[in-house]
Amino acid sequence: MADRRDEVFRETVAELIRELKTLEAEATGDVRATLEAAEVEIVRRMAAGPSEWDTTRLARLRAEIAEILGSAGADLGDRQAENLDAAFEAGTEIIDRPVERAVGLELKTLLNSPDRRQLAAMKSFMTDRMQGIASDTVVRINGQLGLVLAGVNTPSQAISAIAPQIEGGRARALMVVRTELGTAFSTATQQRQVQASRVLPGLRKQWRRSGKIHSRLTHDLADGQIRKPEEPFMVGGIPIMFPRDPKIPAKHRINCGCLQLPYMSRWEMSQPGQQPITREEMAGSEAKRRIADVRASQVDRWAKTLLDQRRSGQAKPTGSWQGVGQLSPAVRQALAVRGVELMSTEISISDRVLLHAGRQGKVARGQAVPDRDLRRIADHLEAPRAVLWERTGGDPTLHYVFHVPGEARLGVAKVGIRKTRSAERPQTHNRVLTIGLIDAANLRDPARFDLLEGGV
Repeated sequence: MADRRDEVFRETVAELIRELKTLEAEATGDVRATLEAAEVEIVRRMAAGPSEWDTTRLARLRAEIAEILGSAGADLGDRQAENLDAAFEAGTEIIDRPVERAVGLELKTLLNSPDRRQLAAMKSFMTDRMQGIASDTVVRINGQLGLVLAGVNTPSQAISAIAPQIEGGRARALMVVRTELGTAFSTATQQRQVQASRVLPGLRKQWRRSGKIHSRLTHDLADGQIRKPEEPFMVGGIPIMFPRDPKIPAKHRINCGCLQLPYMSRWEMSQPGQQPITREEMAGSEAKRRIADVRASQVDRWAKTLLDQRRSGQAKPTGSWQGVGQLSPAVRQALAVRGVELMSTEISISDRVLLHAGRQGKVARGQAVPDRDLRRIADHLEAPRAVLWERTGGDPTLHYVFHVPGEARLGVAKVGIRKTRSAERPQTHNRVLTIGLIDAANLRDPARFDLLEGGV
């Protein structure tokens, strides 16, 4: 029987992420609806009565507006504080529920509840901020009313100016809600992971980028980092214990949508390294294209370090992985036709495979790809000369073919494809199995290979 813990764990984490997004949508929807209702009522009050405003009418309007927005701010503060409670519970649940479903271990019966003192401070801050934003909006609206009394604007112009003032408050309120909900979630997740690591030594935390088009470049580059629960992530050179940690600079906190997810190091996950930047994302964002270029440079540096260590006799594989490419749409379609159901489009390589590709025995036989091309493996997989489907036996296998300068033979990276379900192997990510030089004639055997892309 296949061990289904990995699949159950991953599915449960995804379920909880959806629940968190639903909570955020409901919380931000509440902000919009409450302030829109306040705007409608304020405009109604301002439009009622005579067209000319005197000092008495302006004083009454100011009092009414302060009452409407004050009540809206107080109500929002109370409800958003309740949403913080729900986000904190979700942050605990994203550790407890996957573990319980995957291995039957009920952490809540073994561990104390996470410390809620920081949550109490966040709730107080949320209440104050909602009321403060309402008060600031009142001041800005009063400024517009004052222009009417001074004869600068007409009452109709003052009414027209209300919407931008409330929209400014709404934007600030949404920013606070998104940031603080995420902070409550991540704070609880961090606490629970540290607690749970005592009974689950293999538990790790993984940084996941938000997926926003206009995201922070440094946060996207941190995607896929795996750390022990008590160790910080490195994000743009800054140690960050978890997304939106209150201790970090505001430029890394505000409106950050990244997540800290549980990762079991003893289970092989579908995406062991960085989440791939899709071609669709790169087409829609210059920043995403820059990230893809930076990641290729990261692979180059990682490979160079390993190969330099090998030459000095100090290379020791540690089990590290790097994402080096992704299956193209054409290859994905060809695999689907052949009945291969994919869990991930990412292709990764381990340090062990990279070092093995340049071992002395392979060099002596003339089968080793030069180090310069091993370092460029991400480029070769992104733009291969050809992609071949190996028709004979075992797991689905692709051969990525690339030109090697100065060589009559072709470079080939053999990539193992993991299907969604496998009775023998529950792993699901695609990985480079070996890299070497092969005569082109050997790749043209129709009994062994189908051409999926390009040409040999």
